[in-house]
Amino acid sequence: MALDKIDYEKPNSHSSGSFVTFDLKTKTLFTSDIFGSYSSKWELFLDLKSECKTCHGYKPKCSINAYCPLQDIKKFHRENMTSEKAFKYSLEIISKIPFTTLAPQHGVVLER
Repeated sequence: MALDKIDYEKPNSHSSGSFVTFDLKTKTLFTSDIFGSYSSKWELFLDLKSECKTCHGYKPKCSINAYCPLQDIKKFHRENMTSEKAFKYSLEIISKIPFTTLAPQHGVVLER
């Protein structure tokens, strides 16, 4: 049987024993609560515009979208992640995985 997924332990950015799973066939990274969100405008897939990559949700009003999903993602992380240092370390590990899609436990699927 061929290996079609890899489980990665992530360092306690949310709770001990949490992990992410990478599906090799679809290049989907199931991220537990990393990139999670309690969105006020929920959709299954989130299509972030290229301008969102430099904004990071800091603008009080978005000129691209009427609704900024980055605000909800940031709020979720402020309330649920236990340590900014552990969270950043998790992101360093995750950045080495060749994913094309992120699928968090809570929130929306992020493609590209």
